[in-house]
Amino acid sequence: MHTAMVQHTRHRILASLGPAALLFAFIACGGGGSSAGGNHSSGQLDSSFGQTGAVLVNPGALDDRSMGVAVQADGKIVMAGYTQISATSSPNPKDVLVARFLPNGTPDPGFGDQGLVRSNFGDILNQANSILMQADGKMVVAGQVTTAEGSCMAAARYLRNGTLDPDFGTQGLAAIHHEWGGGASRVIKQPDGKLLLAGWHAPIIPNGTGWEEVFGLARLNTDGSLDAGFGSGGYATTTFVGGDELATDLALQSDGSILVVGAMSLDHNWRTSQAGLARFSASGQLDTSFGSGGRILLSLNDLTVLSRVAVQSDGKILALGTSSTQWGDFATLTVVRYDAQGTLDPSFGTTGVVRSYLGGNHAEGYALALLPGGGFLAGGSRDSHLAVARFTANGDLDPAFGAKGCFIRDAGTYGQILDLTLQKDGSILATGWDWLVDSPDRRMITLRLLP
Repeated sequence: MHTAMVQHTRHRILASLGPAALLFAFIACGGGGSSAGGNHSSGQLDSSFGQTGAVLVNPGALDDRSMGVAVQADGKIVMAGYTQISATSSPNPKDVLVARFLPNGTPDPGFGDQGLVRSNFGDILNQANSILMQADGKMVVAGQVTTAEGSCMAAARYLRNGTLDPDFGTQGLAAIHHEWGGGASRVIKQPDGKLLLAGWHAPIIPNGTGWEEVFGLARLNTDGSLDAGFGSGGYATTTFVGGDELATDLALQSDGSILVVGAMSLDHNWRTSQAGLARFSASGQLDTSFGSGGRILLSLNDLTVLSRVAVQSDGKILALGTSSTQWGDFATLTVVRYDAQGTLDPSFGTTGVVRSYLGGNHAEGYALALLPGGGFLAGGSRDSHLAVARFTANGDLDPAFGAKGCFIRDAGTYGQILDLTLQKDGSILATGWDWLVDSPDRRMITLRLLP
């Protein structure tokens, strides 16, 4: 599986399926085309948005990627990620990049510099991996800040005009240092306004010979300070099997329990991996009543990665990712569904698992959005092209969407969809990165698809 899979999702999957051989539902959708073909408008590009359904941002003209997208109450659209500063320095330095657009996809002149805000918090790497909107119009991005001293989880809060909020953290930045380093893959907001971040911490190995990455959580108060009442001094960690372990997403259950998904690599090079699901109490303690001591392992192939997790309205747990051989062959977009206690749901796919090539030879899953009625959207790539698919509640591709359930953007570009969100009218915003076949530059991209 490609390095990009590790980079742009941070892996997860759910639960140990036991020694019995597993059967999987393999589902394929039809061929692509930039408008997805088919006889339905649903799942086709909205030509009234941006340029024929897409907005592109490439200020660095190098490696610019959108990792998250959100919609403001007034309909404006915000995407966050990073822009590469230099092609000659090593490691390649990056800035956080936040872009805001009017509802029709044109840059918002009232935000930053003609719709763009760049932030440099560290000497080397500044990367936003997630974004959320607050009810007051402020926006929070979370990711990683790296300086010569090391890396850390970080969250930054911006005011409506794109300036950093001086009332959050230190001059707008909450840097969460924990032993040897860390980073955040995802941020969500609790009902009380506190912020939960999931990613990885790098504690020192007990014998003092080095460090390994572990599942990491942190909770921030509304002012950006660590919540000392969460876990141990604001932090919570767990480890599954040792090696490098990275949490990629989190979600809240109705009682406030915290579900965290991710993946772990025993060989440190991600040629083999397992995925895992853990549950913490609302106070940040591992819930030992869940799975085996609070954790569930899943291994579907040489590489198993979970990228997103969500809790359905009926309490069932849905997780999306990718499984493949260690060389990236035969990769399938993979979705797993459990009941609220972590037991596979036999009414979903086959024995609770759905795997799909999306009509191609290689498919990867990075983004997930729940739909009314129990269906869901999955975003990622098919044969290295941007892909969005719609599934029914039982795990079948929805033939009323795009071409046999899929939208594939294959008009001379490659890329990945890394986040999905819905607008009030049901329109679909899909964000990530793309690059033209004859160009090395990667661009931030957001597509709008008809509902």
